[in-house]
Amino acid sequence: MNQPVTTSSDITWAVQSGMRHWDERVKTVIGRLHLCDAYLARINVGDWEQRQEKREWLKTRVGPLVREADPAAVIGDPGLIGLVRELFGERGVMRLRDRVKQCATPNDATPTTPTS
Repeated sequence: MNQPVTTSSDITWAVQSGMRHWDERVKTVIGRLHLCDAYLARINVGDWEQRQEKREWLKTRVGPLVREADPAAVIGDPGLIGLVRELFGERGVMRLRDRVKQCATPNDATPTTPTS
């Protein structure tokens, strides 16, 4: 049974636990994309000008991560596909789907993991 947080030491433990969780998650590309998704949720509230500025900054970080990640893993994760759709629109999702199709039919000219 979950107990309510009652003391500052409990809050400190929760904060440290969250930090350890993200420290472990950011070791993988998918984990870094999940962190970006969490950040996007945070910046989607607040002042409109700051929100747009932060979203543009986040796009510059997410783009290279999406290109580096396994496209099937990104497509298969509802949170990450939402992140791509939110930042890059439906066109970004279609590009990911095309990359999955490229990887699904390997031949001499198409590696199983895209390099671009």
